[in-house]
Amino acid sequence: MGCCGSSDTKELNTREKSNTNRISTEEIENALGNIEKENVNNVNSQNVLKLAGNEYMRTDPEKNFVESSFNITAEYTNKGTAIMNYNHDSKSINLREIRDFCDLYLNNEKINFNFEYNFPKEGKYNFKLTYKCALLNTSNMFFNCKTLLTLDLSNFDSSYVKNMGSMFYGCRNLQKINLSNFKTDNVTYMSNMFAYCISLTELDLSSFNTINVTNMGNMFQDCSSLISLNIQNFNSKNITFMNNMFSGVNKKCKIICNDQKILSQF
Repeated sequence: MGCCGSSDTKELNTREKSNTNRISTEEIENALGNIEKENVNNVNSQNVLKLAGNEYMRTDPEKNFVESSFNITAEYTNKGTAIMNYNHDSKSINLREIRDFCDLYLNNEKINFNFEYNFPKEGKYNFKLTYKCALLNTSNMFFNCKTLLTLDLSNFDSSYVKNMGSMFYGCRNLQKINLSNFKTDNVTYMSNMFAYCISLTELDLSSFNTINVTNMGNMFQDCSSLISLNIQNFNSKNITFMNNMFSGVNKKCKIICNDQKILSQF
């Protein structure tokens, strides 16, 4: 039996109604502990924990983290820069409510959890964010992270994500991104996902399954430096909107794609 029918969860829900304060880490841990691990892969009401109007999925934090590298020049020092911009809705994880439930590392040393960092000097900064809950919505996650240089999402659990709209929008200095293990089977929305990533020269999205995607509009808009784009497994079967998908992409870019409807947009 999943957690939603447990007495512990009912007791927690009762406390929530009478207490408007932020839910404690201990309460979240206890409630999440009732989710049976063997049911985690089945996305249904029996293994989704609802707290304060939001939904949570238990995952292994060692397999669910984001790593990013910021190369800071003098113009960015002493300026608050977003580590990640996360736009949540009622069916996604509200990281602001569970900041004590996440761990943030700077150059391999744990620091206080925050969403912005003031850079004291020039140099290279590596951030790592780990969390025990799977995201259901990653729209605008790295929106306009202009100083982001590299991003490794090879260990990121995207199995449950449905919305990736504008996920990397405006990452103008992003030169390298690893999405080799991305799972997109449940994603329906990819509009503007890589728009204005003007420094990317190569993008390998061969792991993407887009069978359920309905919107790819402006997905690669103004990715003007791209010379290689691998979208060999993209499927347009359910796409209803894909206008300007490749607007601003160099016509000499080598695109690997087996879907003629998508290629016709280039």
